[in-house]
Amino acid sequence: AVDGVGLLAILQHPAMIYHPPLLYLGLTTLVVPFALGVEGALAADRLRLGEARRWLIASWTLLTFGMVAGSSWAYMELGWGGLWAWDPVENTALMPWLAVTAFLHLSRITERDGRLARSTTGLVMVPFALSVLGVYLTRSGSTGSIHAFAEDPVIGRILLGAAVLTVLAAVILALRASPGPAWGRLGAGRDSWLAANALLVVMALAFVVIGSAYPAYAQVFFGEDVGVDPTFFVVTVYPLALLMTIGLALALRTRWSRPGIDSRDLVALAAMWAVVAVWVVVTSGATSWPAAAGIGIAVAAIMMLAVHLYRSRPHGRRLVAHLAHLGIAMVIFGAAGSALGAEFSGTMRPGDTIEVGGHTVHLEGIATGEEGRIVFARASFVVDGVSRLRPEIRAYEGQTVPVSEPALRSTPRQRRSRSACTCGRWCGGCGSGRSCWGVRVSWLSPGEPKTAQRHVDRPEQRGKQ
Repeated sequence: AVDGVGLLAILQHPAMIYHPPLLYLGLTTLVVPFALGVEGALAADRLRLGEARRWLIASWTLLTFGMVAGSSWAYMELGWGGLWAWDPVENTALMPWLAVTAFLHLSRITERDGRLARSTTGLVMVPFALSVLGVYLTRSGSTGSIHAFAEDPVIGRILLGAAVLTVLAAVILALRASPGPAWGRLGAGRDSWLAANALLVVMALAFVVIGSAYPAYAQVFFGEDVGVDPTFFVVTVYPLALLMTIGLALALRTRWSRPGIDSRDLVALAAMWAVVAVWVVVTSGATSWPAAAGIGIAVAAIMMLAVHLYRSRPHGRRLVAHLAHLGIAMVIFGAAGSALGAEFSGTMRPGDTIEVGGHTVHLEGIATGEEGRIVFARASFVVDGVSRLRPEIRAYEGQTVPVSEPALRSTPRQRRSRSACTCGRWCGGCGSGRSCWGVRVSWLSPGEPKTAQRHVDRPEQRGKQ
């Protein structure tokens, strides 16, 4: 409507310009590989692998950039304080992405000698089936998510039926496909590494599907409103991610014709892993060995990939594989590092000073004002006596829920990469506000350590947006 209230304030972020279209294009393009998989299964002929791979690479790329854009928006506006929140609908983009990742690994084996043809055909169709499941989770109103829009149970039942039928069709058609030649003797060549990494990805996918879909199906079939704590995903997926990171570091050093891994590579990886993990624990005072182990293996993988990239100077598909592995290793680094740090939650008044994670935070004052259609409360913080941050709480005309406006600062030259965030509801009249500060490690998509200091509203407000 011309006289409407406009876009929700929390969505007024540059990433929202391209985040939804990228995810939409990434998910809709999955229908073409699905059709190719159906054709290959029904015709009892070999799948048109090259064509399916081209479409799936396009979809994988769109989904990757779409998730990065969404993570950037969430990091700034929702104050999740990390790389991923395991939101049920947030995972609906991750599930097809994981399935496509597994396909891209297995398809190399099938393309070479026809092995694992049935699994490859199934993985061509599974991403689209998971996208239909994601539509159900998003539009049925069955999940407590910031992304959940519709609340009509009729829509939910229709979408649930479509999701079940699509998944069953994918499974049945995959079983009809030709299995391809037998695997033969196991070895340590590139084919074994590709298959092992694909298996780890599929296992991670299974846990994400179970954790994301279980609350919705429990509500439909049992009438129970249940939720899956993010700890479930961390406990199940994180160990698999560490194993996958080992594969990221070593797989590209293998050969089809020469099975085995150079023992020097194994020793170098193990040594770097141990040294970095111990260094993280000693220098940061961290007590979380899983986080330190994740940082250690990620740094070791990044260093080995960078060295191999420099020495081998790959081109074409191999260059793309190197860069993709390097990017995933950086994400593992950031995910593991986000578990480290210190936090503070309490009430601060102008003149109060706190110390969090080695940083001194001083609240100078709180000011209120009005600019156009916005009424705001602005806090002024001084960090370490040098940096001044002015986060805000904003109320928009015609919108009942106030939103936060973060103050962000990046300093890549810090001895340790850290991010500090504040959250609170400020009271200009009483001159105080609820504040929580945290210090976390951050290494995002550009691949450089950075310190981000930001202010967001109360964490409990996220569920109301």
